Amino acid sequence: MAKSIVVLDFGSTSVRSFIISSDTFEILGSSRYEIKYIQSDNGTCEINPDELFSNILKILREALKDAQLNVENVLCLAISVQRSTFAIIDKITGEPYTQLISWADRRAQERTDKINKSLILKTIRNACSVIFCLTRKNRYKQASNFKLQSAFIAPRFSYLLQNNRKLREATKAGRTALCTMDTWLLNRLKNITKFENFEFITDVTNASATGFLDPFTLKVIPMMLQYFGIDEMMLPRIVDNSYDYGYTDKALFGMPIRIATIIADQAAALIGNGCFRRMDTKISLGTGTFLSINSGEKCMGSRNGANPMIAWNTETRSKKQSNVYYSEYHFHESSKLIRFAKTVGLCNEVGELSDMAQSVNDSDGIIFIPKFNSMAGFIGFKQSTTKCHLVRAVLETIVFKVAQFYFFTKEETNYHYDKIRIDGGISANDFICQSIADLLNIHIERGINSSEITSIGCAYLALYNCGILEKLEHASKFYKIEKLFTPNESNRRELFMRYKRFEEVNNRYEKILL
Repeated sequence: MAKSIVVLDFGSTSVRSFIISSDTFEILGSSRYEIKYIQSDNGTCEINPDELFSNILKILREALKDAQLNVENVLCLAISVQRSTFAIIDKITGEPYTQLISWADRRAQERTDKINKSLILKTIRNACSVIFCLTRKNRYKQASNFKLQSAFIAPRFSYLLQNNRKLREATKAGRTALCTMDTWLLNRLKNITKFENFEFITDVTNASATGFLDPFTLKVIPMMLQYFGIDEMMLPRIVDNSYDYGYTDKALFGMPIRIATIIADQAAALIGNGCFRRMDTKISLGTGTFLSINSGEKCMGSRNGANPMIAWNTETRSKKQSNVYYSEYHFHESSKLIRFAKTVGLCNEVGELSDMAQSVNDSDGIIFIPKFNSMAGFIGFKQSTTKCHLVRAVLETIVFKVAQFYFFTKEETNYHYDKIRIDGGISANDFICQSIADLLNIHIERGINSSEITSIGCAYLALYNCGILEKLEHASKFYKIEKLFTPNESNRRELFMRYKRFEEVNNRYEKILL
């Protein structure tokens, strides 16, 4: 009997555990925990670490039970995590100074907006724009449009430092360690009973999403650290995705299990979709909407808001000292849109949305503005407007955001696409997938187990690290299409006109907010 992989997939909505066969890639068992966030009107979005970890242990054991699998038949543990969530702990005792601070925490948003409008940042952008024109180097192209994001760790850490006296004192004493999600989880899994042998590391894919790391030089950005009062000694050491992460505490399963890999969720989804060649692209529709383009060993710059990230580095296994990069566009409000439709009574169940949207020919001129952090709403109500028109307008918002990202990519790369793969929970919505195919005029491929593609990609990487796959890209042969969405040219013209109207309305709204 072939051994199985235990996958721990820490997403933004839930933490899931899957038992995946190492030879058939069949999902043999699973368990899920819905993350409980501590939220308030001031933008707080935190997770209680002890409650979370207790439930992580629970779902790992439940998944094994669901698969009727003995621990002796476990090959390894593979972990994927949400990015930019962090906690501050004491380096010596392991005592937490904060809860887990989610990437969605918005307490630093006001300061972030102020910095983005500041003269100094505008000057830096303009200077980088001039340097790019002279040198054509991607690093300066990217910096010419740099915007600080509250999802970056630095502004959120700075907010905590200003408002937590105990944290300030510990930081001055040099006792604090800034743990990204992978750092925190790795050490909890290896030290369940007591805090010891603290390994202060983070994998390269998570490091590239913090905002501290310059992906072009692979060094921390000194200006970022200095401005926000962060000592580089507070940051974990960066390792590759094939690093020897060690073993779980034997108290977890009754015997130690090898931790074969750790990787960020969107990077794992690239692998799961078989996007191994340069310009292979995937769309992820889950808590957020992401369009990710594999840029190979070249770090791409963008003036349209794409962030260059590291997709994977397998130096320990491959002995090849190079990163694979990807360029990422993101829109964080996708799941909020779906919940909004249900909350305001547009549907009884989320599963109804696709049929409702397809029951009408268009949105009756309705445009939805997805600005949940300021003021979201519909524009263009008429006497003829029905619930189905409103539902279609909400779902088309996701389609239009994907289209924006796609057209930006085409503008900057001039690459001709014939297909793009799609994954995530919202990708189960046929209306959205077909509309994307129609508007972009390309084939959209939705794979089998598309909602679990992050876990599957993580499992592929673990198999490579364990020596079962000779090359990581050999995993592409396991991708199976569940449904192919073929573009319908007759729908494209009207859909494109609505897309341009969406852009016009949202651009006007942005100017009002400014």
